[in-house]
Amino acid sequence: MHKCLQSICSLLTKGLLLLIIVISATQVRGQRVMPRLVGASNPGAILDTLMSEMASDRVLYNLYNDSIFMARDKEEWVNFIERRAKINQLIYDSNHMMMDEVKRYFLADSIHKPLSIYDSLRMALHTTGNVQRIDPFLGYRLDKLVELAFDKPSIPDSIKPLPHTFFNLAGFANSIYRASGDTVWSYRSYEYAKKCFDPKYRDCKDYAQYRLLILASLSTTNYVQTNAQTEEEFKYYLRVFDQEVRSYTDQELRQLCHIKSAYSYIKSYHSRMVSNLIRNAYLNNKVTLPKEIADSLMRSLVDKYQAMPKLDGDDQLRCYMLMQKLGDISCEEAVDRAMKEYRLSWDEYFKEGKLTAEELDNYIKPLLSLFYLIDISELPYSEKRKLVYGLCVDLEDAYLRRNDQQYNTGYIRYLNTISTYDRVTKYLTPEERVHFLMTLNVATQVSTYAHSVHVGELAKILTQGIIENKPELLVGMLGCKNKRQVQRDKERFLEYMGNAALYHDLGKISISSVINNDFRPIFKEEFDIMHMHPELGLKFLELAPQLEPYRDVMLGHHKWYNGEGGYPATFDNVHSPYRTLIDIITICDVLQAATERVGRNYKASKSFDTALSEMRTGAGVQYNPELFSFIESHPRVAEQLNHSIEVGWRHIYYDIYAQFFKW
Repeated sequence: MHKCLQSICSLLTKGLLLLIIVISATQVRGQRVMPRLVGASNPGAILDTLMSEMASDRVLYNLYNDSIFMARDKEEWVNFIERRAKINQLIYDSNHMMMDEVKRYFLADSIHKPLSIYDSLRMALHTTGNVQRIDPFLGYRLDKLVELAFDKPSIPDSIKPLPHTFFNLAGFANSIYRASGDTVWSYRSYEYAKKCFDPKYRDCKDYAQYRLLILASLSTTNYVQTNAQTEEEFKYYLRVFDQEVRSYTDQELRQLCHIKSAYSYIKSYHSRMVSNLIRNAYLNNKVTLPKEIADSLMRSLVDKYQAMPKLDGDDQLRCYMLMQKLGDISCEEAVDRAMKEYRLSWDEYFKEGKLTAEELDNYIKPLLSLFYLIDISELPYSEKRKLVYGLCVDLEDAYLRRNDQQYNTGYIRYLNTISTYDRVTKYLTPEERVHFLMTLNVATQVSTYAHSVHVGELAKILTQGIIENKPELLVGMLGCKNKRQVQRDKERFLEYMGNAALYHDLGKISISSVINNDFRPIFKEEFDIMHMHPELGLKFLELAPQLEPYRDVMLGHHKWYNGEGGYPATFDNVHSPYRTLIDIITICDVLQAATERVGRNYKASKSFDTALSEMRTGAGVQYNPELFSFIESHPRVAEQLNHSIEVGWRHIYYDIYAQFFKW
């Protein structure tokens, strides 16, 4: 009966979601009247409308991503995918127009803009950001406009909302760091955090509230871990935060906090301050403490945890770790207790289907502590391996159940950490490490994985055609010294090309949140981060020796044929022993992207002939001219490529996405 009700509720939820999508999509498809800021009698209201529309479009974009797993029948799914691509193109175009309108207004020197419009922008960003719908790149750029408008000596401090603006900028920059792994953004975030704390702005609006809010952030180890903050600075801000919170009565603190969530945010961080110091700083060797002080703090934490009627999974694991460190229990007993708690949490989280971002985050957090306890225990290696392997299988399952809510980037950070964590990888065989990584890759960025598989199919078609008709093009590749060896090793070439395509974009795992911002035009900062993906993938190739042969393809697939353009600048593709194989992947990569039907929102899909003709103009500079000549002189190979692009993608993409349908 219970399962029956669950099924009915699930169907109703899906039906409601699809109805919302249809209604919302109809609104996007319709002739949306673009509100104009220039010449508006009430630009603040117009700005609020534009920001709300962009936020709504992002919600719709997420709904479409989540609903992609609802259509089970193959033809129904393919039709939905094609409709989805058209709607996402409209969402992109709509956001493009709205962003252009905002940009034209704020960057036009000829337009008088009252300070009130910047305050309206600040509040629109805060309201939207508070529900996590505005992406950090857009938020950062717009909040910079607010900073530039108000940070002037001619404006009285009493009306400057700069502490709020600095707080937002620090938050947006930190989110960009978490999404990209680029520590430059962590340093930027830290600089804005310090400005928010700066007494220079003490007479500005809400200074005391934002001073405490930013002190709460500075009391974590976020900036210490990226070396943006020194150990001495961390200890200083920790001490000041503790002193200032204690200087207020509870009633005074509530009165100070004008933002609804500020009070609970400050109290929560203050209550976890010692725990963060011990677990995230001291035990990770980021901060040194005298042993007697560290032991005293750990003892106080254990007493605190044990006095609480119920602990969440993360705190429970922290308690076991500390008890083990203090000698209250053995490491083996800590592992035994932790595994029992873990199994209870597994049953709780996975009794339903999909996992929300918060549920996934709460499930993963304790795992790092659990991996740590298993590794330092004196259990036999075979037992450690069994436990770690089982946890990895569970983690794969958890990622496959993840709701695709792209404003949350925590799952990317955990994937990067756990998939390369030595306390995990040392207990997996090289083959298991690769399988673990690729499963998480599929679950994290399924569209990129499907793209890579399709690139592999195209690369194998082209490579097979070359081997059968003009094998001399591949002489020197994979150790083959003549045409006969190339033809003899046909299967080895095809296997290599399939794997090379599969691994070439692994670096995009680290920047999934940036890639997923294509519901609107992306900024230069995002392009710069995306250009890092070939080098970001190298750490994944280090997981197994058998991945080393794909290093040059990973680094070279965005380099120009002549070696003078593309990225990364430091890689020399011209003298690579894999040069022709890189060239094949490059052409197939661009060809697949140009013709993709699933949805590259920044452009309309092109036909095979159109894409090939446009790419032909870059032959000899961007692309290998011999490969274009080969395709043009071998109609059968060209037809096979065309068929895979026009028809074959349906089977490739459906088979990959179908892995998720069981949830």
